[in-house]
Amino acid sequence: DVWLMQGTGNPHMFAKLQPGESVVDLGSGFGIDALIMSKAVGPTGRVVGIDLSINELVAAIKRAKERELRNVDYRLGDIEDPPFEDASVDVVMSNGGFCLVPDKPKSFEGIFRILKPGGRISISCTARLQPLDATKAWPSCMMVFMPIETVDPVLSKCGFVDIAVDTSNANCDVWDEIKKEEKHEVKDDVDMGIHRGDPKYDFLKEMDMNKMFARVTIHARKPL
Repeated sequence: DVWLMQGTGNPHMFAKLQPGESVVDLGSGFGIDALIMSKAVGPTGRVVGIDLSINELVAAIKRAKERELRNVDYRLGDIEDPPFEDASVDVVMSNGGFCLVPDKPKSFEGIFRILKPGGRISISCTARLQPLDATKAWPSCMMVFMPIETVDPVLSKCGFVDIAVDTSNANCDVWDEIKKEEKHEVKDDVDMGIHRGDPKYDFLKEMDMNKMFARVTIHARKPL
Protein backbone atom coordinates (compact mmCIF):
# COMPACT_ATOMS: atom_id res chain seq x y z
CA ASP A 1 0.00 0.00 0.00
CA VAL A 2 2.93 2.37 0.45
CA TRP A 3 2.84 3.52 -3.19
CA LEU A 4 -0.80 4.52 -2.74
CA MET A 5 -0.12 6.79 0.23
CA GLN A 6 -1.29 10.30 -0.67
CA GLY A 7 -0.52 12.04 2.59
CA THR A 8 1.60 15.06 3.42
CA GLY A 9 2.39 14.27 7.04
CA ASN A 10 1.41 12.30 10.13
CA PRO A 11 -1.95 13.40 11.59
CA HIS A 12 -2.08 10.24 13.73
CA MET A 13 0.64 11.59 16.01
CA PHE A 14 -1.59 14.41 17.29
CA ALA A 15 -5.00 12.72 17.02
CA LYS A 16 -4.20 10.25 19.83
CA LEU A 17 -7.11 8.04 18.84
CA GLN A 18 -8.69 5.93 21.56
CA PRO A 19 -10.60 2.61 21.36
CA GLY A 20 -14.28 3.15 20.70
CA GLU A 21 -13.99 6.60 19.12
CA SER A 22 -15.74 7.69 15.93
CA VAL A 23 -13.45 9.21 13.31
CA VAL A 24 -13.94 10.94 9.96
CA ASP A 25 -11.09 10.92 7.43
CA LEU A 26 -11.48 13.87 5.04
CA GLY A 27 -10.23 13.22 1.52
CA SER A 28 -9.51 9.58 2.30
CA GLY A 29 -8.31 8.71 -1.23
CA PHE A 30 -7.21 5.09 -1.49
CA GLY A 31 -8.02 4.65 2.19
CA ILE A 32 -4.60 3.95 3.68
CA ASP A 33 -4.87 6.39 6.60
CA ALA A 34 -8.38 5.19 7.44
CA LEU A 35 -7.03 1.65 7.75
CA ILE A 36 -4.48 2.89 10.29
CA MET A 37 -7.25 4.76 12.14
CA SER A 38 -9.44 1.67 12.22
CA LYS A 39 -6.77 -0.27 14.09
CA ALA A 40 -6.41 2.55 16.64
CA VAL A 41 -10.14 2.79 17.48
CA GLY A 42 -10.57 -0.98 17.54
CA PRO A 43 -13.72 -3.07 16.97
CA THR A 44 -15.89 -0.79 19.12
CA GLY A 45 -14.85 2.31 17.18
CA ARG A 46 -15.83 3.55 13.75
CA VAL A 47 -13.95 5.21 10.89
CA VAL A 48 -15.60 6.76 7.84
CA GLY A 49 -13.52 8.11 4.98
CA ILE A 50 -15.06 10.58 2.53
CA ASP A 51 -13.79 11.53 -0.90
CA LEU A 52 -15.04 12.92 -4.22
CA SER A 53 -13.21 10.34 -6.35
CA ILE A 54 -15.43 7.32 -6.99
CA ASN A 55 -12.53 5.30 -8.38
CA GLU A 56 -10.47 5.84 -5.26
CA LEU A 57 -13.45 5.07 -3.02
CA VAL A 58 -14.00 1.78 -4.82
CA ALA A 59 -10.34 0.88 -4.36
CA ALA A 60 -10.50 1.81 -0.67
CA ILE A 61 -13.64 -0.26 -0.07
CA LYS A 62 -12.01 -3.23 -1.77
CA ARG A 63 -8.93 -2.88 0.41
CA ALA A 64 -10.98 -2.80 3.62
CA LYS A 65 -13.00 -5.81 2.48
CA GLU A 66 -9.83 -7.80 1.74
CA ARG A 67 -8.76 -7.15 5.33
CA GLU A 68 -12.22 -8.10 6.63
CA LEU A 69 -12.48 -4.83 8.53
CA ARG A 70 -15.95 -4.12 9.91
CA ASN A 71 -15.25 -0.81 11.61
CA VAL A 72 -14.23 1.21 8.56
CA ASP A 73 -16.31 2.50 5.66
CA TYR A 74 -15.96 4.95 2.80
CA ARG A 75 -18.54 7.21 1.24
CA LEU A 76 -18.86 9.89 -1.41
CA GLY A 77 -18.74 13.31 0.20
CA ASP A 78 -17.54 16.91 -0.03
CA ILE A 79 -15.00 18.14 2.53
CA GLU A 80 -16.62 21.60 2.41
CA ASP A 81 -19.91 20.08 3.56
CA PRO A 82 -19.15 16.84 5.45
CA PRO A 83 -22.19 14.52 5.27
CA PHE A 84 -22.60 13.84 8.99
CA GLU A 85 -25.03 14.88 11.71
CA ASP A 86 -24.26 17.69 14.11
CA ALA A 87 -22.10 16.76 17.11
CA SER A 88 -21.75 13.14 15.98
CA VAL A 89 -17.98 12.61 15.63
CA ASP A 90 -15.14 12.38 18.16
CA VAL A 91 -12.24 13.15 15.81
CA VAL A 92 -11.83 14.62 12.32
CA MET A 93 -8.59 13.87 10.50
CA SER A 94 -7.10 14.39 7.07
CA ASN A 95 -3.80 13.58 5.42
CA GLY A 96 -3.26 15.51 2.21
CA GLY A 97 -6.82 15.73 0.89
CA PHE A 98 -7.56 18.94 2.77
CA CYS A 99 -4.91 20.78 0.70
CA LEU A 100 -7.22 20.91 -2.31
CA VAL A 101 -10.31 22.32 -0.59
CA PRO A 102 -11.08 25.70 -2.24
CA ASP A 103 -13.05 27.19 0.67
CA LYS A 104 -11.08 26.39 3.84
CA PRO A 105 -13.23 28.53 6.23
CA LYS A 106 -16.40 26.78 5.04
CA SER A 107 -14.80 23.40 5.55
CA PHE A 108 -13.66 24.22 9.08
CA GLU A 109 -17.17 25.42 9.90
CA GLY A 110 -18.51 22.06 8.72
CA ILE A 111 -15.88 20.20 10.73
CA PHE A 112 -16.77 22.17 13.86
CA ARG A 113 -20.44 21.39 13.31
CA ILE A 114 -20.03 17.61 13.15
CA LEU A 115 -17.63 17.37 16.12
CA LYS A 116 -18.96 16.45 19.53
CA PRO A 117 -18.16 18.87 22.36
CA GLY A 118 -14.56 18.15 23.29
CA GLY A 119 -13.93 16.63 19.87
CA ARG A 120 -10.65 17.30 18.15
CA ILE A 121 -9.03 17.67 14.74
CA SER A 122 -5.66 16.66 13.31
CA ILE A 123 -5.19 17.73 9.72
CA SER A 124 -1.96 17.31 7.76
CA CYS A 125 -1.77 19.53 4.69
CA THR A 126 0.49 21.86 2.77
CA ALA A 127 0.34 25.50 3.83
CA ARG A 128 1.49 28.59 1.98
CA LEU A 129 4.27 30.59 3.66
CA GLN A 130 4.13 33.70 1.46
CA PRO A 131 1.88 35.27 -1.18
CA LEU A 132 2.09 33.93 -4.72
CA ASP A 133 3.50 36.23 -7.39
CA ALA A 134 0.42 37.43 -9.29
CA THR A 135 2.43 37.83 -12.50
CA LYS A 136 3.05 34.09 -12.75
CA ALA A 137 0.78 31.17 -13.58
CA TRP A 138 0.45 28.85 -10.59
CA PRO A 139 -0.98 25.34 -10.49
CA SER A 140 -4.51 25.37 -9.08
CA CYS A 141 -3.48 23.16 -6.15
CA MET A 142 -0.91 25.71 -4.97
CA MET A 143 -3.41 28.54 -5.31
CA VAL A 144 -5.76 26.90 -2.77
CA PHE A 145 -3.09 26.01 -0.19
CA MET A 146 -4.04 27.71 3.07
CA PRO A 147 -1.89 30.71 4.03
CA ILE A 148 -0.29 29.67 7.31
CA GLU A 149 -1.01 32.99 9.00
CA THR A 150 -4.77 32.50 8.49
CA VAL A 151 -5.01 29.20 10.36
CA ASP A 152 -5.43 30.65 13.86
CA PRO A 153 -7.97 33.39 12.97
CA VAL A 154 -10.05 31.07 10.76
CA LEU A 155 -10.25 28.32 13.39
CA SER A 156 -10.80 30.78 16.24
CA LYS A 157 -13.74 32.31 14.37
CA CYS A 158 -15.30 28.85 14.07
CA GLY A 159 -14.94 28.33 17.82
CA PHE A 160 -11.92 26.03 18.04
CA VAL A 161 -9.53 26.26 20.98
CA ASP A 162 -6.01 24.96 21.69
CA ILE A 163 -5.11 25.68 18.07
CA ALA A 164 -1.60 24.69 17.02
CA VAL A 165 0.30 24.29 13.75
CA ASP A 166 3.09 21.73 13.88
CA THR A 167 5.94 22.47 11.46
CA SER A 168 8.41 19.82 12.64
CA ASN A 169 8.02 17.88 9.38
CA ALA A 170 7.68 20.85 7.02
CA ASN A 171 10.25 19.87 4.37
CA CYS A 172 8.69 19.77 0.89
CA ASP A 173 11.66 17.99 -0.76
CA VAL A 174 10.85 14.49 0.41
CA TRP A 175 10.78 12.91 -3.08
CA ASP A 176 14.07 14.58 -4.02
CA GLU A 177 15.64 13.16 -0.88
CA ILE A 178 14.37 9.67 -1.66
CA LYS A 179 15.82 9.81 -5.18
CA LYS A 180 19.23 10.73 -3.77
CA GLU A 181 19.26 7.59 -1.65
CA GLU A 182 20.56 4.85 -3.95
CA LYS A 183 19.05 2.16 -1.75
CA HIS A 184 15.57 3.43 -2.62
CA GLU A 185 13.96 2.86 -5.99
CA VAL A 186 11.31 5.34 -7.11
CA LYS A 187 9.02 3.76 -9.66
CA ASP A 188 8.22 5.73 -12.81
CA ASP A 189 4.47 5.35 -12.37
CA VAL A 190 4.57 7.06 -8.97
CA ASP A 191 7.42 9.48 -9.58
CA MET A 192 5.43 12.68 -9.25
CA GLY A 193 6.90 15.66 -11.08
CA ILE A 194 5.57 19.20 -10.80
CA HIS A 195 2.96 19.45 -13.54
CA ARG A 196 5.38 17.84 -15.92
CA GLY A 197 5.14 18.88 -19.58
CA ASP A 198 3.49 22.29 -19.17
CA PRO A 199 6.08 25.01 -19.95
CA LYS A 200 4.18 27.72 -18.06
CA TYR A 201 5.19 25.99 -14.83
CA ASP A 202 8.87 25.63 -15.71
CA PHE A 203 9.78 28.41 -13.28
CA LEU A 204 8.82 26.11 -10.40
CA LYS A 205 11.88 23.96 -11.06
CA GLU A 206 14.14 26.84 -10.03
CA MET A 207 12.23 27.71 -6.87
CA ASP A 208 13.00 26.69 -3.32
CA MET A 209 9.67 25.13 -2.39
CA ASN A 210 10.57 25.19 1.29
CA LYS A 211 10.48 28.99 1.21
CA MET A 212 7.05 29.00 -0.40
CA PHE A 213 5.26 26.07 1.23
CA ALA A 214 5.40 23.87 4.31
CA ARG A 215 3.92 20.52 5.18
CA VAL A 216 2.13 21.11 8.48
CA THR A 217 -0.31 19.43 10.83
CA ILE A 218 -3.10 21.58 12.22
CA HIS A 219 -4.61 20.37 15.48
CA ALA A 220 -7.24 21.87 17.74
CA ARG A 221 -10.36 20.94 19.70
CA LYS A 222 -13.98 21.94 20.10
CA PRO A 223 -14.77 23.25 23.60
CA LEU A 224 -16.79 21.09 25.96
